[in-house]
Amino acid sequence: MLTKLILRNFRGFENHELPLRETTVIVGRNNAGKSTVVEALRLAADGPGIDHLH
Repeated sequence: MLTKLILRNFRGFENHELPLRETTVIVGRNNAGKSTVVEALRLAADGPGIDHLH
């Protein structure tokens, strides 16, 4: 199980650490980075998809 997500120079996040628990709820205003956090979690769990290979 992932216990922490560290975002460094990923999209709008310069350096951010997000602790994770068994259930973590991500809420925020529009354009706050919620989708970016979900994408980072997917990348951490699954690895980069074909869209991220350049």
